[in-house]
Amino acid sequence: NGSFTPTLLWRYPQGFYSSPAVAEGVLYAGVGSGFVALSAQSGELLWESQINTLSISSPAVDKDKVYIGSRDGHLYCYNKETGALIWQSEKIEPIGQSVAVAEGVVYIGSGVLGSRGKFYAFDANTGELLWKYPLSGDLLCFTSSAVIAKDIVYVVNGNESIYAFDTRENIPLSSRLKWRSGFKAWGWASPAVGNGAIYYPCADGKLYAFKPGVYFPEGRHYISIPLLNPTNYSPSLLDLNLKRLKEKKWIKEDKRTTVGEGYLLETERPLVIEVEGDLIEESSQGYKISLSPGLNLIGNPFVYNINWSDESIKVEYQAETVSLSQAVSRGWIGDGGKLVTLSGRKTSSNNWRYQYYTFSPNSIPPAQFIPWRGYKIIAGVDCNLVILPNPSGVQSIVSTTKDWFAQFTVRVGDIENCTSFLGEAPDATDGYDQEYDIKAPPLLPERYIELYFPHEDSQPGWEEEGGDYISDIRSPLIETNFKAWDFQVVTDQVGKEATVRWNLRESDIPANYKVTLIDLDEGESLDMRKVTSYSYSTTSEEEKSIRNFKLIVSDESLAEISNLKVTPSIFSPNEDNLLDTTEISFELSEPGKADVGIYTKDGLTLIKSFPENVEPQTSYLLTWDGKDESGIYLDEGSYIVKVDAVSSKGEVMVGKTAKIVLDKSAPIISGLVAFSFSPNGDGFNDTTTIS
Repeated sequence: NGSFTPTLLWRYPQGFYSSPAVAEGVLYAGVGSGFVALSAQSGELLWESQINTLSISSPAVDKDKVYIGSRDGHLYCYNKETGALIWQSEKIEPIGQSVAVAEGVVYIGSGVLGSRGKFYAFDANTGELLWKYPLSGDLLCFTSSAVIAKDIVYVVNGNESIYAFDTRENIPLSSRLKWRSGFKAWGWASPAVGNGAIYYPCADGKLYAFKPGVYFPEGRHYISIPLLNPTNYSPSLLDLNLKRLKEKKWIKEDKRTTVGEGYLLETERPLVIEVEGDLIEESSQGYKISLSPGLNLIGNPFVYNINWSDESIKVEYQAETVSLSQAVSRGWIGDGGKLVTLSGRKTSSNNWRYQYYTFSPNSIPPAQFIPWRGYKIIAGVDCNLVILPNPSGVQSIVSTTKDWFAQFTVRVGDIENCTSFLGEAPDATDGYDQEYDIKAPPLLPERYIELYFPHEDSQPGWEEEGGDYISDIRSPLIETNFKAWDFQVVTDQVGKEATVRWNLRESDIPANYKVTLIDLDEGESLDMRKVTSYSYSTTSEEEKSIRNFKLIVSDESLAEISNLKVTPSIFSPNEDNLLDTTEISFELSEPGKADVGIYTKDGLTLIKSFPENVEPQTSYLLTWDGKDESGIYLDEGSYIVKVDAVSSKGEVMVGKTAKIVLDKSAPIISGLVAFSFSPNGDGFNDTTTIS
C-alpha cells in the first residue's frame, strides 16, 4: 500500500545549524563546535575541525576539498578525506549563506540578516580573493546561497533584489554586474534557474518566475537601458497594442534604445524588462550624452552608480569642457544642475499620484546617478554631458560610504528574532523605498516575537504602501538635524520579560548626534550609545502584548524638552474635591511653542489636546481634569501625555512622554479596630484607640 516506517540508524549529539552535504558516503555539516565529517551509514565521527566557531552555512564539496563559511567572517577549505585545513580566507563580514563552487572559484555572499555584506569570489585552490562586489562600501546582507548557470551566478540580497554576476575570467570589475532585478517580496531561499527563467519562493508566500531583466513596479517611471545592441526584448515592452504596457517615448523606428537616453514607461502591473546586450567600452574621455535646450531625458550609460558631482560629470560646449558646477554658473545647464526622476501610481480613485525625486550636484554625500533609471535635466544650450567612468571600478548600487544602521534583536524566554533594522542611505527617502524598506512577513501562529515599523497609507511618501515593515531606511541626517522612527514589539508571550537589544555602528553615526530610545508606554528614555538593551514586562489583557517605542537621532545642539512631570501621576477625577486634577509641567531649553496631548496607552489615539500658547516660552504648567475634548470624563486606566515643541528658531525638539493613571474608584475603609473601655476616672481603661 506504499506505507513505510522509517528506522533510526544513528544520531549525532551536537546541534546542526545548516543542511549537510553528502559525498561518497560521507556527511559534512556545520555544528555548534565547528565542522564535522560523519559516516553517512553509521554516524561515526571521521574528523572534526579544530576551529571553535559557529557555522550556519551549508558546506560545498568539490573534488578533494570541502568548503564552508562561518559567522566568524572566514571561509574555510578542508581536505575532505583527512579534515586538514588547506586554507582560510581573509576576514570578511559574518557568513550565513551557503557556498557555491564552479570552475575553480568559490562564491559566497556575506552578512547575516539585518547587517551589511558583500559578494565575494575566491580562488578555490588558494583562497586568494579574486573580486568582490561592491569594491568599497557595502550592501544589505545577502540572504540566499549563490546559484550558477551558464557563466552567471545569481544571488539574492536583502534589498529585495536578485543580482546576476558574470563568472567568466578576465572580466573587468566594472563589468561583473550584469543586472539587478528587484521584487516586492523577499526571503531566505535560493533561486533556481531553468528553461530560461529564474524561480524564487518569497516570504510573502508566492513563487515568482521571471526572465533575467530589470524590474519596474506598476505605474509610470523614467527609465534608461545602459546596453549597446540590446536583444531579447520582452515583446510586451514594444507592442503598443497590448494593454499591459503603454510606451511613451520609444521613438526609434527600429525600436532600439540609445545608451544615455531616458524614456517614460507606463505599465499596468510589475514588469521585468528582459534585455541582454553589450556594455559600452569605457574610456578615460567619458561617454557623451547630447543635450538640447530645454528638457532632456537621460540615463546613466554605465551599469554601476556614478556620483553626480564635478569629479564625475563634465559639460562640453563649443570645444570647451568645464565641470558641472561651472556649466551651471555659465547657464549651459539649468535648474542648478539638478537631476529629477519620478515614480507614479494610480490611486484607488483612478487618479495618478507622482513622487518626484530631486538630486543636486556636489551634495554630501554625493547624489547617485543610478543605471536603468531615467532622469530629467534642463539644458540652456546645445551641449554634451560627459559622464566619466568610475576610475576605481567601484560598483555600488547603494552608496553606503556615509550611511549607518541599527540592528535590533528582540527576545522573550527562549524565543529570539533579529530581523529588524533601521538607518539611513544616501539615495533613500523618508517614505517608501523599494530598495530598502522590507515588509514584515505574517506572524507565526504561536511562540513569536517581532519588531515592526508601522506605517499608514496617509503618511507622506507611504501612499498605498502602508503596513508593518522590518526594515525602515531613511534619507541622510545631513539633510536635517532630526530623525525619528516609531516601532512596536509584538509577542504572544504575555507575562514574561522581553528584551530589546541593538547594535549601533558608532563610527558611522556622527559623534555630535544623540541616539535616544523612548518607551512610549512607560515614558522612559535612555541613551542608546551608553547601553545596548532595554527590558520590560509583557503585561497585557489581550492574547498578545504590543509595546510602543520611538527612536530619535538628533543633533546635540537641538533645543530640548526637560523636567516633564505629572503631579500627581495617579489622580481621581470624580468631583469629590480630592485629587480631581493633575498638573503637567515641563521646561524648554529655548523659548518655543509646545504641542501637548493626552493619548491612549498605546500612544496612537489623541484624546485631549491643549490650546497652543500664543508666545514662545520656556516653562509650562498645564492642568488636566481627566476629561476628553467633549468634556466627558475618561474611563479608569493608563494614558500617555505627549509633549512636542518647536523652538522660536524653527527647530523641532525631541518629544517627551509620561504616564498618567486615572483611578476613580471610591476609597475603601478596612481594618477598623476598637476596644471596650470604662471612662470612670479610676485610671484603668479610661480611653480607647480607634484604628
